[in-house]
Amino acid sequence: MPDNPRTLDDVILCVCDTASASEGGKVSLEEVRDAIGGRAYGPLLFMAGLITMTPVSAVPGVPTLLAFTVVLIAGQMLVGSETVWLPRWLLRLKVKGASLEKGARGARRPAQVLDRLVRPRIPGMTEGLGRKGVALVCIVVGVLTPPLELIPFSKDRKSLG
Repeated sequence: MPDNPRTLDDVILCVCDTASASEGGKVSLEEVRDAIGGRAYGPLLFMAGLITMTPVSAVPGVPTLLAFTVVLIAGQMLVGSETVWLPRWLLRLKVKGASLEKGARGARRPAQVLDRLVRPRIPGMTEGLGRKGVALVCIVVGVLTPPLELIPFSKDRKSLG
């Protein structure tokens, strides 16, 4: 496994390795972040987006917590921080290593397809002003998410008809 994962599949393999090596059967967000690397902005934002698309986001408060996380990560990206800083309480959140590994292994195939589709990266979106623009869009979406949690049926379009 590369020290600095370059593709989404590499990131998932790092997560799998971390989950399988977990002591006590649980893995913290801090362990995952450290395995991915200090500049894990994209993978962490991607993970927050994936969680938002699962049924767990129907639990009241979860979308707001994820939005807070997105704003925190994207804000650091916007100001040009070299590493991702997260609050200690968030880094201490743990999940079962076996569940994380199973989910990560299931995501490998789609990740490999995505890696083929998005290569090569567009330098205009991953460097300089483009990177700051992407961070700003993430912040706007994160700030708009909590109020939407108060609007009935704003998440579940199927229930509208």
